[in-house]
Amino acid sequence: MPSGVLDMAPIGAYNCVMHHTTYRQRREAIGLSLREVARRTEVNPGRLSIIERGVEPSAEEKEVIESVLFRAELAFAREVKHEPVPTTEA
Repeated sequence: MPSGVLDMAPIGAYNCVMHHTTYRQRREAIGLSLREVARRTEVNPGRLSIIERGVEPSAEEKEVIESVLFRAELAFAREVKHEPVPTTEA
């Protein structure tokens, strides 16, 4: 193997696992179940579990998971501060 390939493999694997563990940590920090995030993202719960354990999501999955978690975190923060969550209703 070329020099450096083995040296970089553990770092890449570590970064991949840490990135996806963050999804689980974020979800749990705001009190959402895996099934609730799966429902909101329309990602199969089994697939979401696999992603949380380190499998790289597709670009579409990543975008929707990030978006759902971000919105949920905002709502959670507002709730903790007892601020009303803005609605889109006219």
